[in-house]
Amino acid sequence: MRYLDGLRALAALFVLFHHAFMMAYPISLGVRAEGWVGNVFGWLVFGHFGVTVFIVLAGWLLAGGIATERGNQPCGWAAYMIDRSWRIIPPYWIALALSIVLVIVYIGDETGTHWDLVVPTDPRSWVVNALLLQDVLPLNVSYTFWSISVEWHIYLLLPLILLLRRLSNSWAVAVAGGVAIGVAGLGLFFALPAVFTWFHFEYYVLFALAVGAKVASVNYPQLVAKVPLRSLAALGATAVVALCVLYPYVWVEARFYWIDVVLGMAVIALIASLDRGQVGPLRRSLSSRPFVFTAAFSYSLYLVHAQLLQVGWQALVEPLDADRAVQWAILALVICPAVLAASYGFSRIAERPFRRENRAKWNRRPKPGTAL
Repeated sequence: MRYLDGLRALAALFVLFHHAFMMAYPISLGVRAEGWVGNVFGWLVFGHFGVTVFIVLAGWLLAGGIATERGNQPCGWAAYMIDRSWRIIPPYWIALALSIVLVIVYIGDETGTHWDLVVPTDPRSWVVNALLLQDVLPLNVSYTFWSISVEWHIYLLLPLILLLRRLSNSWAVAVAGGVAIGVAGLGLFFALPAVFTWFHFEYYVLFALAVGAKVASVNYPQLVAKVPLRSLAALGATAVVALCVLYPYVWVEARFYWIDVVLGMAVIALIASLDRGQVGPLRRSLSSRPFVFTAAFSYSLYLVHAQLLQVGWQALVEPLDADRAVQWAILALVICPAVLAASYGFSRIAERPFRRENRAKWNRRPKPGTAL
């Protein structure tokens, strides 16, 4: 499924260049790109939607191992959570430690960039981030870390969906139950927005829908074949693009909770279409070697790119005192490639050793003194 790797890489690159653009034009601080820069690159302010793609991919891929099961997790619940823990948490903790060091020694002050959203930090925020509770207490050491806690807690939704499958003997009921949990969470968001804003319950809805779509594609392929997947994907994407063009960014941002759902359903339809071998040119493009290579370290890229962008801005851009268009050019053409290279190096050290295939090698290594 190389095309899914390509989709993940595309989302990660979108987020990277979105945040680079926000360094030069921090819309969170009231700075907007005007003129030709805004006309050509203004769409980069919507990098939030890259996270929507990540959540949909997580639901689709994690459902692949249980789609034919009768409500059972083949490896067991504990093994599932242990596997997710090893995959997500050690690289995240290493990135958190790196962030804390960088904040202490170099990037801990406000500089008028997007990074100002998370400075200054203190030990309380470090602990909150280490415990993956930044969706409960919105204290982030890096402005990308909010989504790590959200996704970590969304993983708990899959066992609940499978429990409903076992109790009801119906995938439809199980998936509907998962969606209902997300909808109930959105109700809490409307009732107590100050408490539940950072939970992003719309992602719970999308995760459950992605699980349901994967289950349907495996168990009911003839039914899925009757669904106009490409048309639905195009319609949903067109609707989101139209909203982003017609309405101000602040209007769209305030309605992410339902626009994310519209876009996520379009992405689900696109993935299901690609899964059926449709949209051949796009499938081949996403399966290309550069995208697949980037996908291999996309998680590391997501974890460290914000900190590295700020380091690059302070080291190369700030001393020049150039106008914002020149800042953006340096960020896009010089700093972003450097961040990609550094993220690849980070993945070799902090992410790759904790992947399932490499953890298996640990278990196969002979004990000291054992004959080879």
